[in-house]
Amino acid sequence: MINAAGSRNMHLDLQHHLQAASGAFHANKWTLCEKGVSVLHKLRLSPPVACFGASHRAIHKDDLAKLDVEYRRLLRMVVGPPADTNWASPWHEILHGWNNKVQVLSDYAGLKPWSVTCVEAVWKFASYVATLPSERWTRRILHWNIRGRRTRGRPAYTWETALERYCIWKGFDNWIVEAFEYGHWMRFKEDFVFFTLYTS
Repeated sequence: MINAAGSRNMHLDLQHHLQAASGAFHANKWTLCEKGVSVLHKLRLSPPVACFGASHRAIHKDDLAKLDVEYRRLLRMVVGPPADTNWASPWHEILHGWNNKVQVLSDYAGLKPWSVTCVEAVWKFASYVATLPSERWTRRILHWNIRGRRTRGRPAYTWETALERYCIWKGFDNWIVEAFEYGHWMRFKEDFVFFTLYTS
């Protein structure tokens, strides 16, 4: 179980990334909310603008849920409210209709929620790490195991924990061995996303 200090550090880390995403979005808001540009083009531009490099981190379901909430908030600004919105209605009804519009347009534009994007990025990153030479610093750091008892504030849940859990569930011996062959590894990407978001 993660102690209070580790939990607080993860919460602050998530808040930092959410603020960075919001800052990147608002810095380009004049483009993303330009009325002369089609909504489809704006939606396809918004994920790389607002999405951030937080994918190579430990995956926590609560964090992923918060990312999706923030993502919908930003996309609502891009697509605008439905034309038939009754602003006298309760806010939760307005929000429901607005989110439905975001979902329909996002599906049409082929966008994925942040949660799916982050989980897929971890899966792809695992393949990259598995094929690195053993002397590369990236691989050495990620495979470094500190001996002794876990210190205060050091999270027990690391970026590869989700990979290890999936491999146990799937019956794989070692994720590094499985991820070495890119084509073989990528065949299980959608299965890993489903397992991480909906079953684990």
